[in-house]
Amino acid sequence: MLPGRPERTVDQAVRIYPAFTEHTYRIVFPFEEHFAPKAPHLLTIVPSGTVENDKVLEPKKEKGLITFAYPQTISDEAAELPVPQPQDGSADGNSAMDGKGRKLCETPFVWCREDGTNALVQTWPTNLNEKFRQDFEIFGGANPDSAKFLPQAVAEFQEAMVKLFGPAANICPVWFCHKKLSSTSPAVVGFSEDVLAHVNEHPELMRELSIASVDTEGLGFMADGTNGKGEKFEKHFRLTPGEKCVLYRKMGWDTMGCIKPLHQFLGDAELHEPPAVELHESPTLEETTGMDEKPAATLVEAPEELKKEEEEEVAKIKEDFERLREHLAERERENQPRVSAVHCCEGDAVSSNTTEVDPVTLAEVTTASCFESDANSSKATEVGPASGWLKFSDPDTSRDWFWNGDTEEWFFTHDSGLWNKFLDDLQRAWWWHEQTGAWFYEPEDGS
Repeated sequence: MLPGRPERTVDQAVRIYPAFTEHTYRIVFPFEEHFAPKAPHLLTIVPSGTVENDKVLEPKKEKGLITFAYPQTISDEAAELPVPQPQDGSADGNSAMDGKGRKLCETPFVWCREDGTNALVQTWPTNLNEKFRQDFEIFGGANPDSAKFLPQAVAEFQEAMVKLFGPAANICPVWFCHKKLSSTSPAVVGFSEDVLAHVNEHPELMRELSIASVDTEGLGFMADGTNGKGEKFEKHFRLTPGEKCVLYRKMGWDTMGCIKPLHQFLGDAELHEPPAVELHESPTLEETTGMDEKPAATLVEAPEELKKEEEEEVAKIKEDFERLREHLAERERENQPRVSAVHCCEGDAVSSNTTEVDPVTLAEVTTASCFESDANSSKATEVGPASGWLKFSDPDTSRDWFWNGDTEEWFFTHDSGLWNKFLDDLQRAWWWHEQTGAWFYEPEDGS
């Protein structure tokens, strides 16, 4: 080691993985033209407080906002940062961001939770076009997997949309979207300063990562992007000092260099082995032999102890992330009323092929009887109808659909999935869910 030069530890090494598999879980708000002529102002705020996107959301078909499937938090210091003003000094007088001196915590995307932490909804625009529908598996209505789409993240995203678009956003259901992508892009892992310095010294790696230029002093880089139409663009990213991160090439409608904190990246992706390690700041030949020439950076296979440490680190981050997901999902389940599986009937025809479950005491059923019972027992517990259901009509198709303000569940009558329609003795229509046993009387339009 050279005098005066600190020894580089294994933790400070830059690791390069040959590829990764990404599982993308996202929540989408399809605002499209539902709130026209309202055109609110969007800020895409990252946890460091940097504003990466600042634009007006014009009402158009196939337009939506997308966010992560887990809750995010921003520090008190970052929440107090001022909202950047447009470079040309203009401001949209109709936007929620109007006025100088506004802080991030005074926008629809940052607020103080009841526990004293600051909620952050980091959301950005997306095109809900044919390619999006091909790439993503889309679920509407109820949350399909509360371990992947954390209920707290869903609730905070919906709260931000109400603040942004107004109370009418409550009746616009969100989408739950999943995509699996195997990427051959290398993933460069390490502390932000080391990652940028390493990439800056390897032009071929920069091109492979779709990075146009690196600003090591400003701790940022300019991504060389291409959208689905083949149009070129550039986007600037700034890194957080001293943070472990992953630099990679993002694929999708937009292909470009991208950066994520390591813990966030591992929440959605799996790095492919084996990594290679670059011990950055290798001495030059001038320092060692007096020759004024710098050799190519030494890229070596990771030693066994590094591989073991890396595996342990990745496993711990994934374990912590899954524990957080399970904790939030369990807390959400504890806060929800338990709904029993039931078998419903028309008239006197009652099914006895049921499985005993814990009863739920609700309002008494009058005409249409719904029961839960043991297959070996004649004892039945009456279960009442679910509340919160409203009926609406799609103005474009005139098709009826239902939405539950308590559970955020929704479905169209012509494509009702597991919901089945019946008539009671008084010819009143009611709906029953064959999996959960929930049921309700069909309300009037908008009631």
